[in-house]
Amino acid sequence: MAVETEPVPIELWTLRFDGACRRNPGAGGAGAALFDASDTVVWTCSHYMPSSGETNNSAEYTALLLGVQSALHHGAKMLTIEGDSHLVLAQVRGTFGCTNKRLRCLRNKVRVALAALDKYTLRHIDRKANAHADRLANRALDQRRTSTECGPHAQTQTTCYHPEAATTTAATLPTRCSSTGNQAGDDDIPHCDTEADTAADIAARDGGEVFPVIPIGPASTPARQPRLRLRQLNDDEHNAAAAALQTLTETVASKIEDADSWASGEGYISSIPDRIREALQPFSTAPPSASRPRPAQHRRRPPRVTRNQREHRLDEALDNMSAVQRAAPTDQRAIRTARRRVGRVRASMAKQELRQAFAKDEAKCVEQILRSVSAELAEDEHPTTCPINRDELHRHFTGTNTAPAPFDYEAPRGHEFRTALASFQPATSETDAFEEDLTLDEIEDQLTRAAKTSSPGHDGIGYDVYRRFAMQLIPLLHAAFRFCWMHRRVPALWKVGIVRLIHKKGDPTQPSNWRPICLQPTIYKLYSGLLGRRLSRWLEGNERLPMAQKGFRAFNGCHEHNFMATTLLDQTRRLHRRLYQVWYDLRNAFGSLPQQLMWRVLRHLGVEASFIERCQDIYAGSAFVVTNAADGPTDPVRQEVGVYQGCPLSPLLFISALVPLVRRLEQLDGVGVPLADGVRPCTTAYADDLKVFSDSAAGIRKCHGVVARFLAWTGLRANPAKCASLAVTTNARGNPARDDSVRLDIHGDTIATLSLQESYKYLGVGDGFDHVRHRLQLEPKLQQIKREAVALMHSGLAGWQVVKALKVFVYPKVEYALRHLRPLQSQLQGFDRAVIRGLRHLLRLPQSATTEFFYTPTSGGGLGLLSLVEMHQALQVAHAWQMLHSQDAAVVAVAKAQVGQVARKRYRLQEDHWRGREDELVRLFLNSELAASPYAERLRRNGDIGSVWTDVQRTLRLHHLTLAVQDDRDGHDPLALRVLHHTKWLGHKSVLRHVKLHMKIRHQTRWEGLVDQGKTARVHGGLGSKFVTTGAGLSDAEHRFGIMARLNQVDTNAVLTRKRLRSNKTCRDPTCSSAETLAHALNHCAANMDAIRQRHDDALEQIGSKIRAALERAKSTTELRLNQTVPEYTGAALRPDIVLRNEAAKKVVIADLA
Repeated sequence: MAVETEPVPIELWTLRFDGACRRNPGAGGAGAALFDASDTVVWTCSHYMPSSGETNNSAEYTALLLGVQSALHHGAKMLTIEGDSHLVLAQVRGTFGCTNKRLRCLRNKVRVALAALDKYTLRHIDRKANAHADRLANRALDQRRTSTECGPHAQTQTTCYHPEAATTTAATLPTRCSSTGNQAGDDDIPHCDTEADTAADIAARDGGEVFPVIPIGPASTPARQPRLRLRQLNDDEHNAAAAALQTLTETVASKIEDADSWASGEGYISSIPDRIREALQPFSTAPPSASRPRPAQHRRRPPRVTRNQREHRLDEALDNMSAVQRAAPTDQRAIRTARRRVGRVRASMAKQELRQAFAKDEAKCVEQILRSVSAELAEDEHPTTCPINRDELHRHFTGTNTAPAPFDYEAPRGHEFRTALASFQPATSETDAFEEDLTLDEIEDQLTRAAKTSSPGHDGIGYDVYRRFAMQLIPLLHAAFRFCWMHRRVPALWKVGIVRLIHKKGDPTQPSNWRPICLQPTIYKLYSGLLGRRLSRWLEGNERLPMAQKGFRAFNGCHEHNFMATTLLDQTRRLHRRLYQVWYDLRNAFGSLPQQLMWRVLRHLGVEASFIERCQDIYAGSAFVVTNAADGPTDPVRQEVGVYQGCPLSPLLFISALVPLVRRLEQLDGVGVPLADGVRPCTTAYADDLKVFSDSAAGIRKCHGVVARFLAWTGLRANPAKCASLAVTTNARGNPARDDSVRLDIHGDTIATLSLQESYKYLGVGDGFDHVRHRLQLEPKLQQIKREAVALMHSGLAGWQVVKALKVFVYPKVEYALRHLRPLQSQLQGFDRAVIRGLRHLLRLPQSATTEFFYTPTSGGGLGLLSLVEMHQALQVAHAWQMLHSQDAAVVAVAKAQVGQVARKRYRLQEDHWRGREDELVRLFLNSELAASPYAERLRRNGDIGSVWTDVQRTLRLHHLTLAVQDDRDGHDPLALRVLHHTKWLGHKSVLRHVKLHMKIRHQTRWEGLVDQGKTARVHGGLGSKFVTTGAGLSDAEHRFGIMARLNQVDTNAVLTRKRLRSNKTCRDPTCSSAETLAHALNHCAANMDAIRQRHDDALEQIGSKIRAALERAKSTTELRLNQTVPEYTGAALRPDIVLRNEAAKKVVIADLA
């Protein structure tokens, strides 16, 4: 018989979790405690994780996962989760991204488990309040085993949840199986007769709501929406916004996955940005309200309302000036005094506003400061509107985006380039890149890599919105992208770009003097980024891209190309050889490349036809609209040639289309320059920046002919005025001279020939034969950044803000050039002296203050600057090491061969011994140990030239760095590098950072060795030095005093006596006979005792308030007593500063404030 029962109320349970890992990485322990609604402990777990690769984060995630699974096992429906890890809670909540794949897997498991609860709350608590879970985690490490305790299942532990009994199957997020039957085809395209029926069916299924597909044409283009900017949200508002997006995701994703054809699903995908805007509109910043006209009778000025103390002071100064002018209009001295007071207050307010602007947006504030002195920023503001009418712009861009003649891939002139693609072997790696379904992790990775500040397209939804609510929106993006991937199509709205014209130079009425900047929808760029990563993975894995093409690759090919350019010139000068080079500038290469060439080349490379179809559909019917014409937006301009600029997929499509040219050049015989055994390169390419070279006139003519024929075949055009050539030969005396017999032309125009004193700017660096001019080309840039440094110091920013601006916005401007140039050391020293002189004045430091403080790392209490001299040295060491460990075997061979050339110019080597020992030769030479070898004799005179390798040798010796042989479980490397402060061998991404830090630590060591100014340097760092680099709310005078005190530069009598500016170091107080040191003045002088005691009491009260707040949060019964006697102590009546007394635990903590 059924018995009716009343519904049982849902109880709120509590879970506390923590993790521990003492070595990090190492073995880990996970602790979790589950409390029921009456705050009674129901279940506890101490889980031991024996793997040596565990971390604190993985242990905390494991504890959280075990706790949630146990709560579900015990029947909890509502759960409050408390932990002391900001990172774990924020990543589970979705406010922080997660790049570590293992942690992401654990996070996904936690989210799956949480989805089974009716409601849950994530709450951060103090570490002390989480002591129970912390003890459980550490108990697992101490006992090295897993143990659980359960109150309800005390008698039958086998029925309770136990970590070791739990399933080990990885929990995966639910995904829909992709259909293999409904592929994109003609059946997916709705016919005109059935469009109305299809729309009616969709509307009936969606409750009358229609998601139409907008056709793109002259009378139908999407209007650009303003960018959605979210205001600062509190926790409740963020949760409300997340809930709205979660509902949106569940609704739209299910409709997309249930759609049975492209016609029924495209509308849902197209509506995603608008639906996101609608859901988040209540949480966005309010648009500026239109100002209402004031009534005519309201003529009196309303009373001033001050918002802060400075505005109040300005009010008083203005009132005082008005009063003085009325009372004594003839007293000019009093009036000038009153005006100066107003000026001082206004200057103070302007300085405060500038510093607040820096705190709010550093880049924008620094840009405004440097605009007046920077040649790059001092140009006139670009007009926001183009003065050309939209019809003329439409005609211009239609002409540039339409092929002048149909491209014929099978034309006879392209035979040699098609033949160059015939030698590829079948793909054996990454074979699933084009067929495997898109995953959630791929979308999250792509979203994490995207720049939050990138401008959105016509939908107005930027990366920042998608990243802020990634937890809610990634499943929706996954459903939309899988649908596009399956049907091999993208919505028509994604194919429309918004172009804004930026004036370059010249006559503004000429369309060619305006640069088009295309903005595309963010959701499209995410999807195309996924396609780009798949394509890049396949191309790199199957070695389809020649190493001579280093544009947009997975490594920094710009540095390697510049290294090759420098090597060519150095070897030519060192060995007195001939060199012929040609640089090409392609006119609008990205915008004029035939699209048919891209698809045919991809097919020759072996890319799957299904993936090519996906790429083709992106460009089928694509268009853009120019929005800032004089009389409004233009009609859509069809993108019939070229690729999108700014699209993540476009660079890979472009460099793939140039593979026939690069491979054909590499297959030529009798061209190139021999740089190492078996290495004879003849070209380097960085996307459309192309350069060919050879050691003979016949070879360069052959290379140039290939380039000219490729341009004629594809329809691409070079700009002869921006192309150049260099021909270096030797005269009768063996000296370098220009070879005037080589004349090359392109499109009927002659290519300019450079003299030996001229250079061509290639990849941002002047590429020329004259090494003196080559070294001096950095001088204008050094003068520019010197003016910028002076402008920052005179701007009114706080001292610590100036230092940060120098490190973040000024020094990086010359890092790239310093890596590839060898400027004179006197140039760099002049800049360093100017910066140090300016910072001394800004911080009011005397000349006697050590410069080591400026270059000591911030972790050691210094400013963390690095002189340009040492920055150049660090960049050279890192650059040389990276070239010796390049992914390109040819670059590695060339680098080792160049070191061998230098060594043979300076030493007489026994070749029989060094044959096959190139690595040892390189290591000994760079470590300055080759002279000690019995198989190498130093030459008293040599004809070698200076190069990066001799500079690196000198730098390694100067800074006590050495190359060594690495032979451990991580691999074998005969040219490995390690620094003292880091236990691991350096890698590509860490070598520069750690070499810089090594140089800064050497300054810290010298600072600590100073007898007077280094007395306290050993204990600097941590929170005690935070004020040096952040200000910590101190005034300028307080900040300067703190720095001067640390350097013992405060003008006490003891310091002045040491400087021989006083004859007696006795305290200036007449009642005190002690030496006036800084410690005496601050802590011991009887005349200052009232101030000393007040400072002590204020500090003690601040510490006490923090302790009281912590005790209240932890609901502890511990009693706090400040500056009171210890209870029950019968000895001397001493009053310790801090006494913490816990009767229940029988513990007393006594502390005194120094």
